[in-house]
Amino acid sequence: MSDDVILVEDWRENALALHASGHTWFGGLTAIDNLALGRLEVVLVVAPPGQIPTTQWRTSIDRIAPSIDSLSDIWAGALFAERETAEMFGVDFIGHPDLRPLLLPAAVASPPLRADVGLVRRSEADWPGEVEPGDDKPKRRRNRAMGSDDSEWVTSV
Repeated sequence: MSDDVILVEDWRENALALHASGHTWFGGLTAIDNLALGRLEVVLVVAPPGQIPTTQWRTSIDRIAPSIDSLSDIWAGALFAERETAEMFGVDFIGHPDLRPLLLPAAVASPPLRADVGLVRRSEADWPGEVEPGDDKPKRRRNRAMGSDDSEWVTSV
């Protein structure tokens, strides 16, 4: 797979040229948080129809105020992918018609897939399967949550 790095200023212009060259199948768009460099990488995967995706483009944008031109008018599939990337990484896609959140409530303060955002620990979240259907009392928890130690883990409910 070719992995080309595109300057953010050339993102849209190169995307238009790529689409015009026959890369009309949209494979995906997402971001990668590079905390060490203080940058987000936006990744685009496209291909000509009926071919295995061999084109992957990346560009690097600022983590503090991440924004990039939308490609949703070029590839219809980018509508959903850009909404998801905006919600999970905090990227503003300039020109996107509808960046409403897909999955998270509006009260979420930080984009959850950023490298510096901690995960909710199981001891602080609802425990799936704690009560089986038809049971009237919770089962004992047998496993610790990842990232917790014995001193902060409750083994029974």
